Amino acid sequence: MKKVIAGIIALTTVICTFTGCGKDAADDAAGTSASTAAETTAAQEKTTDEEETSAASAETGTYEDAVKAFIEAFLANDRQKTLEMQYPDGIMDFVKVFMRSEESEEWTEEDVISLLQYGMYDDFDEDEKVTFKGIISAEPLRSNEESEIKEAFSTVKWAINYINEHGGPDKADPDELDEEWENLDYDEYPCEVDIEEGYYVTFEIEDDESETNEGTLYAVRIKGENGWKISIGDIHGNVKANRKDSLNSTASSLDKALNTALVEMDEEGKLTSSDKMFIVSSDDSMNYNVPDDFDVEFLRKRARNYFEMIDELEWFAVINKGYVEYVAAVYPDDQQYVGTYPPNSIMNKAEPAEAYSDNTKKDEKADERTLQELYDICVEVIGK
Repeated sequence: MKKVIAGIIALTTVICTFTGCGKDAADDAAGTSASTAAETTAAQEKTTDEEETSAASAETGTYEDAVKAFIEAFLANDRQKTLEMQYPDGIMDFVKVFMRSEESEEWTEEDVISLLQYGMYDDFDEDEKVTFKGIISAEPLRSNEESEIKEAFSTVKWAINYINEHGGPDKADPDELDEEWENLDYDEYPCEVDIEEGYYVTFEIEDDESETNEGTLYAVRIKGENGWKISIGDIHGNVKANRKDSLNSTASSLDKALNTALVEMDEEGKLTSSDKMFIVSSDDSMNYNVPDDFDVEFLRKRARNYFEMIDELEWFAVINKGYVEYVAAVYPDDQQYVGTYPPNSIMNKAEPAEAYSDNTKKDEKADERTLQELYDICVEVIGK
């Protein structure tokens, strides 16, 4: 079942977009967890009645209950509890099937539990005294976050359903499960996942020296599942990872896609020879100073080949002599955060405006501006 477990890890790291997650898990997985079993078992035996009560309330309570229970289970090194709160109901059946596979000969059940949470416990320090202080903010999921959570959850749920349909964890064949997993069509969700409610949560933790840090996670309620499920972001609280940083990364990806599309347009003789700077946008009403012979729709279509999320965003790009100089993007349902590339910047007229010149500058208030305000600055710069 090595393919299955590597696949699950890969899906999990899609959601781990912040510090502490997102390593090349599939190659490293086999050797990461063997030393953790004794530590995990010992820590689980220390779980208090208070923590059990908190965990139980998370199954029927609010997302606040679930976040508190999850963080406290993590701080107590209760890896089975955090595993069960991250994955579909029945994830321990998957662990039991894996333990019957050939790959598990040198592994314990605790090793597999840790492995399936790859990255989350990498920097775990059992001697560090940390407490959960509370939730700072909770914001609705973005469409891309919801899609990523659905994809990861759906595929793991498929594996659990397969086990149930083939006699349960004591009878399901690990090798056959591996083969079926490899043949899955990932263009569609293998199982339907209906997110009834979900939040991007920022929380605070405090160490024994009264120093505080902020961490992030996703809390979702999924139809048919018991209680809230947690997808990890920056569980360690090492960095205040926020959506602004994520949007800057998105703007960077959009910039690359548009520039690649411009190269293709040039190769096909569809790129205008005009020297003037202009703006193209997801909204035709925001196109500005565009040459008559420039095909904006062709650019969008080609860029979509390299960045599928382009249709989920409102965006504009400043083009100068066949090259994207500046990009700004926002999610329509989350106007609070605007990403730019170059990050945290605004347009700044350079004289003369040569090809590939730097017509941008850092701006301390870039993250406070709206997409329209950034656009207006660009129009003003181009119009000079």
